[in-house]
Amino acid sequence: MNRKHQARVDASELTVGQSGKKVKKEQTRTCIVTRQNGSKDELIRFVIGPDQTVIPDIKGKLPGRGVWVTNCKQAVQKAYERKMFAAGFKQKVNVSSNIYQIIEELLIDSIRNGLSIAKKSGTVVTGFSKVESLARKGEIRVLFHARDGREDGAGKIKSALVAGQLAGGYEKGLPQAFSRFDSATLDAALGMSNLVHVALTRGGATSSLKMQIRRLDNYCG
Repeated sequence: MNRKHQARVDASELTVGQSGKKVKKEQTRTCIVTRQNGSKDELIRFVIGPDQTVIPDIKGKLPGRGVWVTNCKQAVQKAYERKMFAAGFKQKVNVSSNIYQIIEELLIDSIRNGLSIAKKSGTVVTGFSKVESLARKGEIRVLFHARDGREDGAGKIKSALVAGQLAGGYEKGLPQAFSRFDSATLDAALGMSNLVHVALTRGGATSSLKMQIRRLDNYCG
């Protein structure tokens, strides 16, 4: 690609913001099932592996031509059942019959990895007392409860969240607790032991993790 053509491509991806400066437009992609456009966060990218197998590219970084499906389990099922991946790639492909389950597991893995990254960034707080205290201060942005933990602990933290909201915190609503992981999974993700309650405070890694949780929730419906 020569420089003049590259300049035209780059210009086509720019728009004028409120300040009058040119900013990069959010790129959209078209779902092969619904034929509707959406942002990269609203769709799942798929590529073809060396053996012609369709691979979900959750991070959107794998090489090769991709096709996109709305981030919804039903949409992925429909793409499989109606052989839409072959039509999208315009060639014969192999598609796992449980591809929708594979995607769910990959999305869960991304949350587990996000927890580990958040710990390194210093936004992770563990332990009932510390988490409850943060809840009352209105400082929790993401909350995890081990699914095999006692319900009374989760209930007390929820009450603390409500108290924090009444005190002026959580203007955008209370953080929803993520409870898909058991204690052993939380332990492995954070390199600790006997974890039941985990909270994340404000930070870039926390924002990324919130997006990953929202993506999983949207996928599962």
